[in-house]
Amino acid sequence: MDIRPVDLPDLRMDLVAAFESAHEQPWQRSAGSIGVHASVLASHVIQGARDGDLYHVSSEMTDLAASAAESLPEFEISPEDFPSPAGLMLLDGAGLTAAGELAAVKGLVWFCGAQSAWFYPVRSTAEVFTNRKHRAQMLGRVGKLITLGDAAACQYGRTLPSSNTTFVLQVFRTAWLLMQQTLVLASDVAPDRATRKRLHRAGYEPKPVRVIELRRPAHSGSGDGSREFHHQWIVRGHWRQQWYPAREVHRPVWIAPHIKGPEGAPLLGGEKVYAWKR
Repeated sequence: MDIRPVDLPDLRMDLVAAFESAHEQPWQRSAGSIGVHASVLASHVIQGARDGDLYHVSSEMTDLAASAAESLPEFEISPEDFPSPAGLMLLDGAGLTAAGELAAVKGLVWFCGAQSAWFYPVRSTAEVFTNRKHRAQMLGRVGKLITLGDAAACQYGRTLPSSNTTFVLQVFRTAWLLMQQTLVLASDVAPDRATRKRLHRAGYEPKPVRVIELRRPAHSGSGDGSREFHHQWIVRGHWRQQWYPAREVHRPVWIAPHIKGPEGAPLLGGEKVYAWKR
């Protein structure tokens, strides 16, 4: 079930149209769970989807974010933690399926308000993206991808509330943290000419899609310079708290799995090592 970067501008239009045509009752169900009026929730989600930046996350990056999210240390949310004030991020691959959920989450809409951040997971069904030749049939069917009723909001300076969306939000927060590190390669893909014309006719200003992929770390450590090692060993992936003086906050930094020790020395243990490819 692939979503290509070039698909995102069209998918954005379909999502906004589906949000705007949704009846008030589904918004009310979701709004009640986070203590806001349905019209407020709808306006924030629609604004985030319509005006936000577009992000496409590769399947390898999605797998890493889902794995690393399991051990992500908790931290208080601030506007600086988001890659942009509003956005739509879609995942390549199978998506995320939390316990008890039937439909996989394929993306997230977010909007940073004055005092709170708003989140809305976008869910999908398998048949929509199975055949790229049926692109014309896919347009207008995005309403079937959406399950209204699982939005979330969190005030700045607080941790994520425990809810059905916590797992999904942790994965996206992990992806945002990883995007700030050198192990991630980010590039822009501009909409093609036909898409730009279609967006202009619909009243949208074409924006590039930021593509987020994994890259191989620049180098592996060889061990403590003050000691002599005779073997290589595998360092598991783990989080380390990094102090950011400009913001005066600690934020988790992911230390990717890597081999330490002198090159050519015997490798201790037999743990699996994942290849990081550009």
